[in-house]
Amino acid sequence: MIPLSEFQVQRIAEDLTMLGFSYQALEEELLDHVCCGIEAKMADGQSFESAYEDIMQEFGPKGMLHVEKQTLHLLTKEQRNMKRLSLLAVGTAALLMTINLSGLAQSVPSLKPLDGEIISNFGMRTHPIKKVKQHHRGVDFKADFGTPIKATAEGKVLKAGVDPNAKAYGIKIEIEHAEGYTTLFAHLQEAKVKAGDTVKAGDIIGLVGSTGRSKGPHLHYEVRKDNKPVNPANYMPEG
Repeated sequence: MIPLSEFQVQRIAEDLTMLGFSYQALEEELLDHVCCGIEAKMADGQSFESAYEDIMQEFGPKGMLHVEKQTLHLLTKEQRNMKRLSLLAVGTAALLMTINLSGLAQSVPSLKPLDGEIISNFGMRTHPIKKVKQHHRGVDFKADFGTPIKATAEGKVLKAGVDPNAKAYGIKIEIEHAEGYTTLFAHLQEAKVKAGDTVKAGDIIGLVGSTGRSKGPHLHYEVRKDNKPVNPANYMPEG
């Protein structure tokens, strides 16, 4: 594979900066992936100009703007400490999701498990059944019985069903993802997957129910990083 010249790389960086991106955290790494995409096309016989034009058409500004906000939800604290140069986040966010940069776009929780209102947030709350203050390790979505539940990232199913050591969750699903992330879906009516299955982001994995310690149909959803609960709202698109 013939590497791009310094002049060509500088041209790409300047052109992307001129698109007026709002965020700067990912430029250095994402610029590298843009260049790799162009080099791959050149290896197939395309000229630089032709390969560059194809890349820019494929990841045009409109598609980039559409996923700009979602990009921030894919950044961990460590990634927020990356060098800040001039940015690509709009355009490069689309590229990130397309070429699966470091496995983050598809392998780190970044979707909502269902379309519904969050009725209980992450953090301290009064437990609806125990009536005592305790930490809520996830968020609860309001939903009807049988509402489909989606995987929020690709990964491997660790558990599906009732866990004898955690019966309060009722029928639950746990999925292992990249970067030390796991997700948990609880109080299901039915699990549509089994332990060992591989799922993709957006796959239907179960149905909303009210099993375990629950007062009515809803979905309890958790995101864990290195086995520690984190706020799922930080890993969902806004709106």
